[in-house]
Amino acid sequence: MINRTILQGRLVSDPVMKYTPSNVAMAQVSVAWSDKYKESEKLCYLPCKAWGHTAEFLNKWFHKGQETIVEGRMITEEWEEDGKKKSRLICLVDLSLIHISEPTRQAEI
Repeated sequence: MINRTILQGRLVSDPVMKYTPSNVAMAQVSVAWSDKYKESEKLCYLPCKAWGHTAEFLNKWFHKGQETIVEGRMITEEWEEDGKKKSRLICLVDLSLIHISEPTRQAEI
């Protein structure tokens, strides 16, 4: 079964960096994009998580509002809060790229 996801969108906030007790880096960020159909537009958000060197790269080079491309796989995170089981779908990031738009060309006068 194939489980690959590629997202292109903008970062909702700066990455949040944490370290495990064994000093492994982990970064969390959300990616937003719009889904347009005819005249309606819906904003979509997906939380993403990266580990190790990918997390450190995200934390160093990525900032709120920046356009990006992330590639990874979808996983379900599960936890308990106030005695209730909760879950959410996230993208576990393997690769992250900074998307740099082509500079606008100004006419020469």
